[in-house]
Amino acid sequence: MKFTHYLLSPYIRHIPHPLPVATIGHSPSVEPTGWHRDMVHPGFVAIFILSGQMRMVLHDKQWAVQGPSVITHWPGLPVSTIVDSTIEELYIGYPKTVVPVIRRMGLANMNKPAWAIHQPVRVSALITQLFDGLKHLQETGGADRIDRLCEMLLMESVIGHLAPPAANPMEQTIRKIQAWMECHYVEAHDMDQLIRCHGISPTCFRRHWKTFFTMSPGHYLMHLRIQEACRRLTGTQLSIKEIAMELGFSDPFHFSRTFKAVLGLSPAQFRALR
Repeated sequence: MKFTHYLLSPYIRHIPHPLPVATIGHSPSVEPTGWHRDMVHPGFVAIFILSGQMRMVLHDKQWAVQGPSVITHWPGLPVSTIVDSTIEELYIGYPKTVVPVIRRMGLANMNKPAWAIHQPVRVSALITQLFDGLKHLQETGGADRIDRLCEMLLMESVIGHLAPPAANPMEQTIRKIQAWMECHYVEAHDMDQLIRCHGISPTCFRRHWKTFFTMSPGHYLMHLRIQEACRRLTGTQLSIKEIAMELGFSDPFHFSRTFKAVLGLSPAQFRALR
């Protein structure tokens, strides 16, 4: 199992933040254990389960976790976990002293130690920025940037749960389809068939969609792809052709034309700005 660990406590903060990160760790592949990993942490830890399945036991209650999700460990509380399938995890550790701040800011709740991530695209983009920032940790202000990125990560993980409940069945359906699109925007699929599977006609869906969004479902999917393209252009060494193919574009020229139509820059020009 490959594992990367960063100790941030020794780094000077030039612009102090109420939530200074103590440690960050990343395990891209944790294999199923079939047994409990028993842990007691001295501080607060937020663990982003980016993929895979696991279970967590706290206060004799078991929580089933399916990535992407977040689980939390609180100071001094014993937690047991069982890894059911290979998982990728990113953990962020804080000193015990900031726990009151975390609770006051609404970034975590001891009574709800695990929750699903409802904004996976935004969280993924922030994680890419975090990994890039860790490469520059020793630069002036490096730790300050990491503190703020980690707070934003926690915020994005919970903010999807703050939206008011859907007012009617049609809005619930619209939101379900939107959530599906945000997780499957790369895949080639028949939108009309997807809509019919939710019990409504494509015409009815598109009419109600306009109530909540300023762009069509097709344009919404395209913007999600372009957003992910931006992340890969700045956070990876993939070629423009590779990114185009991975995001479902027919060829690099189609990708470049679409990218420029949305952002006003070609993919190459955008990458040169980083």
